[in-house]
Amino acid sequence: MQEFFDYLNKIGIKDPSEVERIIFKLPKNKCIDVSKNCCNIINLNKPVFDLTSVFNFSANTSLSGGVIPCCCVECRVRNIYNLSAFAALYSDTILIPNLFDHYHHMSDLKSKEQEFSFYNRLIGDIIVFLNLKPLIEIGRIQIGPTVSSICKDCLSKALEEEKGLDERLDLIDKDLCSDLSKEIKFILDEKKALVIQDNKGYTDVEVFRFHTFPDNLKRYIRKIPYVFNNKEIQELGFIKDIVIRPAFYDLIMQKYSSRTCDLHYLTNRKIDSKIINHINSEKSSYNNNIIEGLVHSLPFLIGADIKKIIKVREEEGSAFEVYRNSIKEVIKETENLDDEKSFKKAINDIVVPEIAKIEQIIDANKKYFQSKMLSKVIFSSILIAIGPNLMGSFLVPFAARDIFKDLSSKLTIPIEARNNSHYFLWKIKHG
Repeated sequence: MQEFFDYLNKIGIKDPSEVERIIFKLPKNKCIDVSKNCCNIINLNKPVFDLTSVFNFSANTSLSGGVIPCCCVECRVRNIYNLSAFAALYSDTILIPNLFDHYHHMSDLKSKEQEFSFYNRLIGDIIVFLNLKPLIEIGRIQIGPTVSSICKDCLSKALEEEKGLDERLDLIDKDLCSDLSKEIKFILDEKKALVIQDNKGYTDVEVFRFHTFPDNLKRYIRKIPYVFNNKEIQELGFIKDIVIRPAFYDLIMQKYSSRTCDLHYLTNRKIDSKIINHINSEKSSYNNNIIEGLVHSLPFLIGADIKKIIKVREEEGSAFEVYRNSIKEVIKETENLDDEKSFKKAINDIVVPEIAKIEQIIDANKKYFQSKMLSKVIFSSILIAIGPNLMGSFLVPFAARDIFKDLSSKLTIPIEARNNSHYFLWKIKHG
């Protein structure tokens, strides 16, 4: 992946803040070339996995910073934070899709709306990968190629399989649409956008805007704001096109990407588990709830600098291995649970008391800290809590980085605390 970042440097892009200015200055044909080159360079990259690890994952497009559920750059960057924290804290490797793949499916960009959409998407793609750069560089996040060489016989088999995909999609739509149309509300609002209200979390799409307003919706304009009934939802294909199709093709790509290795699928949509259950009758909600149940039950991770998590994991390798072995046991104990609430409760019951014990150990052993050191610990906790939100991780002062070195000394942390299986979590919280 270094070739990709070298290419960005070549066209003058080294930092996310430079992307919009540089890309918007390019004429359309040059912009298309950038998209093509980015796509091709990434497709030359071959992901490498430790096949003995059980901590390899593939993530859906939404968690990977794709344009669904929102194409705005700010939202896309926010959407990758949970995945980044999960990757830095927990995984060996997470495979994400090549976001530049839309180059192969782009339109002729005849209208201004299409042209702006393309520029905006390309800018977002580059910014997402630049934000993921620390994790990409250490191999914690890898990008799956969207093209591969294939022999004639295998091509015939692949084409035969593809022929049945649309039929399978239609069948899933037929079986799930009726129930989902009762759970998800679709509203045509004053801005001629389709607003999706989904309280059950089947989809992460909230608003669907049209570049060209569909002819089959024009008769509803005079009724705006209009709430579509169940029959109209099914007839207009909202469930199939907006809810089921993106999840279905994410799952197909996951299957394609993991054909040579065993990857666990990470998703933030309940529709994915419904589709999997429909296809092979396997309970998959356990895997779907890993991020929601594990990461969200550790609220001090929210807002933590990703580079900081990576650094602490590197410096505290032995402590992290103890932590990870403990989490293996936690997951093993919860593998029969099938809902997020139960999963989260089990994690909180096991993890939170351990963190509390560490807090008590540290508090009871303040004599291990010199007064100078103690002030640094307190400052570090405050800095990390507000740093990424108010300043951005790249502005964290060098003084804060010195704290990592101080805290990594075995003499400053009571041995009882360091031996605790969740010491690593305490380190993330306190710096």
